[in-house]
Amino acid sequence: MGWPAAADVCQANFERFPESLWIWLNKAWIFRYAGRDEQYRQVVSRVLTLAPSITSTNDQHVPVEIAALGPFEFSAEQVNQLDALMKSLQVALPGRGINQQVWGYRAIGQMQLQLGRFPECLNALEKSAAKQTGLDPYNLFIKAICLHRLNRHAEARAAFEEGEKIMKPLLAEPQSESEGFLSAGQLYQQALMCRETRAALAGPGPKPSDFADWAPVATNSTPSGKWSFTDTQTSLSQRFYRTRIR
Repeated sequence: MGWPAAADVCQANFERFPESLWIWLNKAWIFRYAGRDEQYRQVVSRVLTLAPSITSTNDQHVPVEIAALGPFEFSAEQVNQLDALMKSLQVALPGRGINQQVWGYRAIGQMQLQLGRFPECLNALEKSAAKQTGLDPYNLFIKAICLHRLNRHAEARAAFEEGEKIMKPLLAEPQSESEGFLSAGQLYQQALMCRETRAALAGPGPKPSDFADWAPVATNSTPSGKWSFTDTQTSLSQRFYRTRIR
């Protein structure tokens, strides 16, 4: 069995426990890690429909985080909804616990990256990093992609190498030997994001003319050369619905 089998389980149980944002997040991680982008987009659509009715204090950031994990063509209405969620989250986060602040600002940062708002992305990631009590390669990978899109290539490379240095001791080689010991969240945030960030940095940065055509308020469809996630398939972690380690 491998990650495609885990994705099959997620698909077969797609509507189970619909009130749990944490289970939706696990499904999103698994679909992304298994390269099931269409199923991932179904999760995003479902979560944005459910978000107003199921979001509680401790998981207020989760709909934003799920929507930021991969490629999705947001409608203007969905962008407005995400902006409202991020605005509400930003107001609430200073009064929340340290972990909620780390996760919340990081989710906002990745969402702003999705929407092509690069200064806002970096600002949110800086706030997340300021609250961290440990090392966070995930934050650095998001930052590296953002800096690359701003044509700040040396800084992007430095951020990526720092994140990769933190991540490598956590993942044995070959990677399949690590998968049974890590959660879906860790595999997405570290292994998959490392590969996708490396691929993004290997590609060309945006030309100045690209920004003139950018329309982040309505969609995250990207002109040629702009950031996109890549499909990935690997092996199954046995920790499908385990409590996430962030």
